[in-house]
Amino acid sequence: MATLLENGLYNSAQMLGCFLVSSPAANAESSPHLKTESLVLLGDSFYREREYRRAIVR
Repeated sequence: MATLLENGLYNSAQMLGCFLVSSPAANAESSPHLKTESLVLLGDSFYREREYRRAIVR
């Protein structure tokens, strides 16, 4: 996700972030640290798209 954000691909980062946060398969295998990092990056992608309310919720 970080690479997508660095390249300005915010919509792609949002799609990937939503998948990583909500997927039961991804959640079972990931640590709380990775889930937290995904949530932060997802919030960053919303913020950069000027979707401030969605960024706050995430």
